Amino acid sequence: MATLAERVHRQLREADLTGGPAFVTALAYLAILPRPQAAAVLEQRVGHLREEIRHLEQATRDAAGPEVHMIEAHYLLSRLRHDADWLEGTARRIETGDLSWTH
Repeated sequence: MATLAERVHRQLREADLTGGPAFVTALAYLAILPRPQAAAVLEQRVGHLREEIRHLEQATRDAAGPEVHMIEAHYLLSRLRHDADWLEGTARRIETGDLSWTH
Protein backbone atom coordinates (compact mmCIF):
# COMPACT_ATOMS: atom_id res chain seq x y z
CA MET A 1 0.00 0.00 0.00
CA ALA A 2 2.85 2.40 0.76
CA THR A 3 4.28 1.92 -2.73
CA LEU A 4 0.91 2.68 -4.32
CA ALA A 5 0.46 5.74 -2.10
CA GLU A 6 3.90 7.04 -3.12
CA ARG A 7 3.11 6.48 -6.80
CA VAL A 8 -0.23 8.29 -6.45
CA HIS A 9 1.49 11.17 -4.65
CA ARG A 10 4.19 11.42 -7.34
CA GLN A 11 1.72 11.29 -10.24
CA LEU A 12 -0.52 13.92 -8.66
CA ARG A 13 2.50 16.16 -8.25
CA GLU A 14 4.37 15.48 -11.49
CA ALA A 15 2.03 14.13 -14.18
CA ASP A 16 1.35 16.13 -17.32
CA LEU A 17 -0.25 19.45 -16.37
CA THR A 18 -2.87 19.03 -19.06
CA GLY A 19 -4.44 16.27 -16.97
CA GLY A 20 -3.52 13.21 -18.98
CA PRO A 21 -4.36 9.63 -18.03
CA ALA A 22 -1.59 9.27 -15.42
CA PHE A 23 -2.94 12.24 -13.48
CA VAL A 24 -6.58 11.17 -13.77
CA THR A 25 -5.71 7.66 -12.59
CA ALA A 26 -3.76 9.05 -9.62
CA LEU A 27 -6.69 11.34 -8.81
CA ALA A 28 -8.95 8.28 -8.67
CA TYR A 29 -6.76 6.97 -5.81
CA LEU A 30 -6.46 10.29 -3.95
CA ALA A 31 -8.25 8.94 -0.88
CA ILE A 32 -5.51 6.41 -0.11
CA LEU A 33 -3.38 9.36 1.01
CA PRO A 34 -3.86 10.90 4.43
CA ARG A 35 -6.09 13.98 4.23
CA PRO A 36 -3.29 16.53 4.91
CA GLN A 37 -0.97 14.92 2.34
CA ALA A 38 -3.73 14.82 -0.29
CA ALA A 39 -4.52 18.51 0.20
CA ALA A 40 -0.84 19.43 0.13
CA VAL A 41 -0.08 17.57 -3.09
CA LEU A 42 -3.09 19.15 -4.81
CA GLU A 43 -1.89 22.56 -3.66
CA GLN A 44 1.56 21.79 -5.08
CA ARG A 45 -0.02 20.94 -8.40
CA VAL A 46 -2.00 24.19 -8.29
CA GLY A 47 1.30 26.03 -7.83
CA HIS A 48 2.75 24.30 -10.91
CA LEU A 49 -0.40 25.07 -12.89
CA ARG A 50 -0.38 28.75 -11.87
CA GLU A 51 3.27 28.98 -12.95
CA GLU A 52 2.47 27.46 -16.35
CA ILE A 53 -0.50 29.82 -16.66
CA ARG A 54 1.79 32.81 -16.07
CA HIS A 55 4.18 31.60 -18.79
CA LEU A 56 1.37 31.07 -21.29
CA GLU A 57 -0.21 34.42 -20.46
CA GLN A 58 3.12 36.10 -21.15
CA ALA A 59 3.54 34.18 -24.40
CA THR A 60 0.09 35.20 -25.61
CA ARG A 61 0.73 38.83 -24.65
CA ASP A 62 4.06 38.81 -26.48
CA ALA A 63 2.69 37.15 -29.61
CA ALA A 64 2.39 39.37 -32.62
CA GLY A 65 -0.64 39.03 -34.82
CA PRO A 66 -4.25 38.06 -34.33
CA GLU A 67 -5.42 35.89 -31.44
CA VAL A 68 -6.35 33.10 -33.83
CA HIS A 69 -2.65 32.47 -34.49
CA MET A 70 -2.27 31.43 -30.83
CA ILE A 71 -5.75 29.94 -30.41
CA GLU A 72 -4.34 26.68 -29.00
CA ALA A 73 -2.52 28.61 -26.28
CA HIS A 74 -5.75 30.41 -25.36
CA TYR A 75 -7.57 27.07 -25.23
CA LEU A 76 -4.87 25.57 -23.01
CA LEU A 77 -4.93 28.63 -20.77
CA SER A 78 -8.66 28.19 -20.26
CA ARG A 79 -8.22 24.51 -19.37
CA LEU A 80 -5.32 25.17 -17.00
CA ARG A 81 -7.21 27.96 -15.21
CA HIS A 82 -10.22 25.70 -14.77
CA ASP A 83 -8.06 22.84 -13.46
CA ALA A 84 -6.20 25.11 -11.04
CA ASP A 85 -9.45 26.52 -9.67
CA TRP A 86 -11.05 23.07 -9.33
CA LEU A 87 -8.00 21.53 -7.64
CA GLU A 88 -7.65 24.51 -5.31
CA GLY A 89 -11.30 24.21 -4.31
CA THR A 90 -10.94 20.45 -3.83
CA ALA A 91 -7.85 20.90 -1.64
CA ARG A 92 -9.78 23.41 0.45
CA ARG A 93 -12.70 20.96 0.78
CA ILE A 94 -10.29 18.26 1.92
CA GLU A 95 -8.74 20.59 4.52
CA THR A 96 -12.07 21.72 5.92
CA GLY A 97 -13.60 18.25 6.00
CA ASP A 98 -16.23 19.20 3.43
CA LEU A 99 -15.13 16.27 1.30
CA SER A 100 -15.73 12.96 3.06
CA TRP A 101 -12.60 10.88 3.48
CA THR A 102 -12.08 7.14 3.74
CA HIS A 103 -8.39 6.99 4.73
